Amino acid sequence: MRGYRQISISERHQIAALLSVGVTDYADIAAKLGRAVSTIKSELQRNTLPGQPYDAATAQQLASERKANNAKRLDETVWAKVETLMAEDWSPEQIAGSKACRVSHMSIYRWVAADKRKGGKRYRMLRHGRPYRQRHTKETRGKIPNRRDITERPQIVETRERVGDWELDLVIGAQHQGALISLNERKTGLALQKWVPGKHADAVADGVLALLLPLQSHVKTITSDNGMEFAEHERVAQRLGVDFYFAKPHAPWQRGSNENTNGLIRQYFPKGESMKTVEEWRIYNMRKQLNTRPRKRLGYKTPLQVFAELTGMEYDQAAKLIRIT
Repeated sequence: MRGYRQISISERHQIAALLSVGVTDYADIAAKLGRAVSTIKSELQRNTLPGQPYDAATAQQLASERKANNAKRLDETVWAKVETLMAEDWSPEQIAGSKACRVSHMSIYRWVAADKRKGGKRYRMLRHGRPYRQRHTKETRGKIPNRRDITERPQIVETRERVGDWELDLVIGAQHQGALISLNERKTGLALQKWVPGKHADAVADGVLALLLPLQSHVKTITSDNGMEFAEHERVAQRLGVDFYFAKPHAPWQRGSNENTNGLIRQYFPKGESMKTVEEWRIYNMRKQLNTRPRKRLGYKTPLQVFAELTGMEYDQAAKLIRIT
């Protein structure tokens, strides 16, 4: 009798491919891979992020982290700190990204999922406010023409060594009535927002250009999610003379700074609030506060201060360009 053989990355890609074409029964997948049904069930339950479809690369990372953690278990004080921050509406990405705790966002999701399986309620502290749902469905959104994947993005963007790499998203109002464009610069944390009437790609592209054209010389790349509202990315990229990239589907941590900023925006525009119309003064006040509050990761300087220093601008000039004067 052969001993247990761990799932390989090749098999994980096979599992993801089968799920993508609608093969979701554990027994069917097990038969195609020559594996035990229990092995497939365990793989999908342990190596799928809650609320997201199974992904081979993510599963491989989760399995690797678990193996590493077997040698060095996180103590209870770490999880107590995680729980405290989640109670304060920090997302797993924010907790991991801020390095407030020595734990990855994937480990936090796995910890919450394990708690839920035992009947725990920690999942309710996640921002989406609903139980996890494991979805084995295809990506249903339209295909963005000439999409450039984040894997093509220069490594310097990831390391935050320079000013000019921006992340982009939309914060949507209730019933999809209006939205806020959310842009943030990765190195300095500078955050820009603009109201748009909806998710129409032309209006979103116009809004992004309105925010970034005054800062054009300090824009090198833009990275967004895969929403069709960014379908006019080529027009934006051409007008600004920059490269535009897209994160992997269902991988918000690849735009971690943007996700953190969106969480802050929700303090000013809570979920459930209609954005059919939004007074400009509200956006102005929010943008001013977000950019003039000291940040620990910036040595307690403000995003606006650091942006001005690193770009060689006068503080008042930078404030004027982002329209908070």
